[in-house]
Amino acid sequence: DIVEDQFDFHYYCIRKVTLQAYIGVLRMEDRIRGHGYYRRAAHGIVTIYLRLHDRPTGNDSSTSALGADLAEMTTAERKKALSKMRKAAARAKGEGAAANGSRTKDQSKEQDSKLSNSGNTSKKGRTASGKPLGWMEIDPDGNDLLTEVKEPLKQATLHIEHLVRFSDNDLTTHVLAYEVYIRKAKYLLALRSVKKAHAIDPESPEALLIACKLACVVDESVLEAMPAACAQVFREEATLSLGRQSVKDYAMGRIDASGEHWKLRV
Repeated sequence: DIVEDQFDFHYYCIRKVTLQAYIGVLRMEDRIRGHGYYRRAAHGIVTIYLRLHDRPTGNDSSTSALGADLAEMTTAERKKALSKMRKAAARAKGEGAAANGSRTKDQSKEQDSKLSNSGNTSKKGRTASGKPLGWMEIDPDGNDLLTEVKEPLKQATLHIEHLVRFSDNDLTTHVLAYEVYIRKAKYLLALRSVKKAHAIDPESPEALLIACKLACVVDESVLEAMPAACAQVFREEATLSLGRQSVKDYAMGRIDASGEHWKLRV
């Protein structure tokens, strides 16, 4: 809606020759994705997409352990696991439909009468007053909405690119950018996020955490699979990020130098 309103404002300013207001809206468009409200909303969106990527079946207790492991799988293993999970969900849905279809006619009539008397819904997807059902009545928990999300990591990338471009001085932006890029195996972009987060707030526990995570994820086997030039750049920059220390020494040195409250945050 806001984009359509902006187009209307373009025509309005040209028609009314309100050039000062027109220049103002053009400047606003240049920085709208860096606005605090947009940034906070985009952070939440990216976090949700990352959770959907790691745990596509939601928070069901029977599958949460498998979902948590998906982020650590290879592409082939992940596809195989997701295929099994979808088949299991389809079987469960079919069994549920069969169980619901075994109700007697008397039970169906009784249930339908209860719904109509309480003013809920009719079979045509409308309330007793005749109004169409809203999304809260159709999908109150948002389960259907979540299952419709395709390629959540790709969607997260679209938002994180805007954040990195227009909110480059925000720590949380680069922490989330690291989480996106490390899942896409874009290690140099993940390293860039680590360095920018450290430049914004060197004393941040979040900056320390992603620096240590990156050093642990990208080991020698990963570097050997990279092009030689990329591997050389990564080794040099990662070594500088850790102060030419091991991950353990770097982390413990930072924690010891920052006080007890910092240990609790880490």
